[in-house]
Amino acid sequence: MIPRPVAAHIARLFNKWYSRTSFTNLFFMAGTTVQSPGGNKVDEVRDWLLLIDREESKNSLKLLGKILEDFFEDTSYAGDITDDRSALSATLEKYGLRYVHGGSVVSVKTAGATQSLELLLVDKDFPAVLEEFKRATDNVETEPREAASAAANILEAICKEYVVQHPHLTAPAVQNLSNVFDVVRKDLGFDPAAVEDNDLKTVLSGVISTVKGIAALRTHASSAHAQATSKRRYRLAPRHARLAIHSAHAVVAFILETWTEREQGN
Repeated sequence: MIPRPVAAHIARLFNKWYSRTSFTNLFFMAGTTVQSPGGNKVDEVRDWLLLIDREESKNSLKLLGKILEDFFEDTSYAGDITDDRSALSATLEKYGLRYVHGGSVVSVKTAGATQSLELLLVDKDFPAVLEEFKRATDNVETEPREAASAAANILEAICKEYVVQHPHLTAPAVQNLSNVFDVVRKDLGFDPAAVEDNDLKTVLSGVISTVKGIAALRTHASSAHAQATSKRRYRLAPRHARLAIHSAHAVVAFILETWTEREQGN
């Protein structure tokens, strides 16, 4: 949902920084099929965003992120746009939203737990994992099945990348999430049997069970599998997808942090 005050704030800023032709191009390049309502520049941008929110509600935040990508990330503005960017970020936060690098606007309740992971992924330069990360956050509210599937893809992609970058490891014959994670966790020492502390042993056992659960969720509840004939169809709500995403992110962050410590000799 695009709150009216957010749409109004964007309208004022677009009136200041863009010509009518320029912001019209931004809207259509973002992929909206909603036509401009016309009017003066401020009214046009505000009402256009509200129309998108009403007529393309499932994709409204995704479209908003693409519309705002130029505003937040272009470095060629003639004037100092920093204060206006900060002000719009504050308005988004006020209404439970956040702009994420790469052209996404996400719910704050999704973004909070993913920001640190995004930084870790940027640091490691993992484009495939970053793309899955973006897909998960984009779809959590509107397409929870896609988001849950992306959570498993994030885990699988990072595990496969780990195996590729460590030549002493042998990739499993069947490279699914459960199998590649087993290779990675054993190499990184995620073995409950090798840990003396009972509490940590329980946590590591839980991590292994979590990965297996996320893998199974993708198999049984992904958009692809949901089309198969079966006795019952998983009814995933955004909260279920959010649980899968946060769980996957926690495991990926643990893998990346342990990986980095190993590289640094810690």
